[in-house]
Amino acid sequence: MSRPGSTRSRRPVRLLIFRVIFYRFLNSGVQNRGVSNQQSQWLTPARDPVIARPGRCLAPETGFVDGEACGIAPAAAFVCPEMTVTATPSPDDFQEIFRLLDEFNTPVVGRAIFVPLAVLLRDDAGKAIGGLWGWTVYSWLIINMLFVPEALRHRGIGSALIRAAEAEARSRGCAGMQVDTFGFQAQPFYERMGFTVFGVQPNFPPGQRCVFLRKPFE
Repeated sequence: MSRPGSTRSRRPVRLLIFRVIFYRFLNSGVQNRGVSNQQSQWLTPARDPVIARPGRCLAPETGFVDGEACGIAPAAAFVCPEMTVTATPSPDDFQEIFRLLDEFNTPVVGRAIFVPLAVLLRDDAGKAIGGLWGWTVYSWLIINMLFVPEALRHRGIGSALIRAAEAEARSRGCAGMQVDTFGFQAQPFYERMGFTVFGVQPNFPPGQRCVFLRKPFE
C-alpha cells in the first residue's frame, strides 16, 4: 500500500473516476441509448448545463482571458473551445472522447478491447440472482461486481465464482485479475483468494474506504 500523497496512491483514484464514467457509457451505444439521470445521495447534478463560451486564451501557464485579446504574440495564443459541464452527456460524447484517447494510447499499448466476462447464478426460472461481472482488457480481468444471495453464502459459491472467472481469464491469456471493494464488503474474502492490496481510497463512500486488490497470475 502506498503512502498518502504519493504518486502510487493517486493512481487508484484516477482509475476509479474513469470506471465510474466508463460503467455508464461503454456499452450504451449498443445496448442502451438512454442515459440514467438517477441522483446519488452524494451528488446532485446541476439542473442545466454550465457553458463557458469560446474566448481568447493565453498559454496554459499564464491564464485565461474570456472574450478579449490576450495582448501577447499571436503564436502563443489560441481560441478556447466551448466547455460544457453537464450531468447528462450523451453516449456519443463518451464514444468520441474514448476514441480519441484510444488512438493516442494505441501506439504504446495497442487498442483497448473490452471483452465481457460474466459468471452467472440463476434460479429455477432462469433469472439472474447473483454472480460475477467484469471484462478483460489489456491482458487483465477487471472484476466490476460480485454478489451471492444471503441464503447461499458460506457455501463456497463466491470462491467458485472467482475460480471460474480466473480459469476463463487465463484461457484468454490474461496476466492477472483486479478488483475493488468497499471496506465493509469483501476484502478478507479476496485476500483468501490470493489477492493483495495495492491501494486504498479513504472516505469513499463517505465514512468508508475503497480498497483496490490484484492477483497476478504466475
